Amino acid sequence: MKKIFIAVFIFIFHNFSNSQWIQASRPSPAFPLFSCSFPSVNTGFAVGYGNTMIKSTNGGLNWFNISIFSNTANDLNSVFL
Repeated sequence: MKKIFIAVFIFIFHNFSNSQWIQASRPSPAFPLFSCSFPSVNTGFAVGYGNTMIKSTNGGLNWFNISIFSNTANDLNSVFL
């Protein structure tokens, strides 16, 4: 009986946990991203390869490029806000 309860619990939890994610596109060209931070529910930043920095203002549904270090090609490895 205990095994059935655990199996049903895992099945229900698995179905609810996967329903919250949606696939979002990022701007072109799509370089590898190394870090992201969401200081609020709607505003998020992500950084990565070759000076890539992108921002979302709608919870990650859409992303747009922002450039703050235009004279470097170094990778941006971390972002924290």
